[in-house]
Amino acid sequence: MTKKMNKTWAEFAPLLMICGRGWRRALNTVLTEHKLSDASAAPLITLLRHGDRIPQNVLAERVGVEGPTLVRVLDSLENDGLICRVPDEADRRIKLVQLTEGGTAIAERAESCAAELREQILGDIEPEQVDAALAVLRAIAEKTAALTGTQDNDEQP
Repeated sequence: MTKKMNKTWAEFAPLLMICGRGWRRALNTVLTEHKLSDASAAPLITLLRHGDRIPQNVLAERVGVEGPTLVRVLDSLENDGLICRVPDEADRRIKLVQLTEGGTAIAERAESCAAELREQILGDIEPEQVDAALAVLRAIAEKTAALTGTQDNDEQP
């Protein structure tokens, strides 16, 4: 490994974390207009993308959070009338999460906000550069999953 590459790698991880935090702050800024945060928008968008009646534990996995963390978010979304939880007819211990009509409308707005943010941030970057960045990020995701025995998802807005 060359000295230059060592220096580049030392810059890479902190910059990756800065980009993630910056993206999240920018997303929260645009979602605030709809009285949402990225934490509350993620389950709504996931339900919108994958259909209703997703088991709570599967939803937590897709959103990339622990079950108890998601329960608090779902409690809030349910109190706001955006989702409801119903027992699974096959196993009544399992709670299925579904969007309400109002939740669908909010999820569509949140998805639109996320799409606009992606356009704003990525729109002036050459497609080849975005493709190269995606290849690098996918490789990192695979390697970190192998190292940790866990796999994150791509369900974030």
